[in-house]
Amino acid sequence: MYSSALAAEDVFGPNPPLITITPPVAPQPAIYNILTNLKQVQVQLKINPIERVKPVKRTGLNEAFDEILDINSKLSTVAIGKVKEKEEESNNFPYDENSLRTALQFDFNDSYFGYQKNALHQIRDYLCGTDLNLNSEQILKLNLLNLINKFLDNKAKPDLQYAALWCLTNLAAGKSEHVKCLIESGCIPNVVNLLSSKDGRVRHQASWTIGNIVGDCNEYRDFILLSFPNIVDLVMDFQNCEYKDTREFEESWNNTVWCITNFVAHKSNFDKVENCVKFLINNLESSSNEKIFTSSIWGLIKVSENREGGFSEYVTPEFAQNLVYKILNKGLNELIYHNHSTKKFSSHQALSPTLKLITYLLSNEDDNNFHLTQ
Repeated sequence: MYSSALAAEDVFGPNPPLITITPPVAPQPAIYNILTNLKQVQVQLKINPIERVKPVKRTGLNEAFDEILDINSKLSTVAIGKVKEKEEESNNFPYDENSLRTALQFDFNDSYFGYQKNALHQIRDYLCGTDLNLNSEQILKLNLLNLINKFLDNKAKPDLQYAALWCLTNLAAGKSEHVKCLIESGCIPNVVNLLSSKDGRVRHQASWTIGNIVGDCNEYRDFILLSFPNIVDLVMDFQNCEYKDTREFEESWNNTVWCITNFVAHKSNFDKVENCVKFLINNLESSSNEKIFTSSIWGLIKVSENREGGFSEYVTPEFAQNLVYKILNKGLNELIYHNHSTKKFSSHQALSPTLKLITYLLSNEDDNNFHLTQ
């Protein structure tokens, strides 16, 4: 996951220039109030170059899935942000609230773009701080959520959509009550709409946000499924947008696999996520990327260990046998026997979860054991 293509310093340079704005002929009083604060906002939103940070990915659905932290670093929680030092010293918000609020309240206008982007980046970086839950509560207490949400509608500025989604992604990675606040704010329909964005970064970030929400609990997973019947298809349709390079495309693919895994990680409503299983299986053949293969294996582990809500009926002996054949054809034999001349993968990161999946399939039913050993 990458931060926005342009950092704040790329927009303004080390010393942001003052922007002269000519008031309209008949301005409304509200606009006058905003313009009077513009100079203060320009000063307060001047930020130093920041380290690249990553959104937070929800983990900890159970012990088995937690092992991915050691095997696949892509799915680990990364929350490294460089925020002002006083964040470490107190629970106070380290930026000027009034300046942030004023910048976020600006209309969609090129003259305000830099201020709005800086404001969203400051909130984003704060949510990438060392205490996600505490920082999320602070943002929610400041009632900034609705102001963040409005940027999801700004189709002309994908950079702002991306930054706003990043904020929502991290808010959805904390406590369940934070996810509830997101749902109650009414932002979810806009996030779902952005799964159809042609901008690869925006679509990727929208998928990440949805993945954190459905990964929180069965209740929120079912809420998303029932509220948006085509949500699974939208999440899986990650190829119909523009990516800057192959790496960004594969990152989005891997993130999609993680999101789909969260859909199948909970019990019940299997009929609504059956296509997720097919997607995970197809990845075993269609992807030559070891991370994507490994992530798909972990998703299938979730399916195989889930014995309720229709999952057990799906994991038949025929399903198990077909799945193992696909795994063997992909290169497990080479991994086991260390045949480096024919090995399709460069490391053993896929071996541990693959063996775990086969163990689940063997232990599921006696018939599975018979078919596999045959």
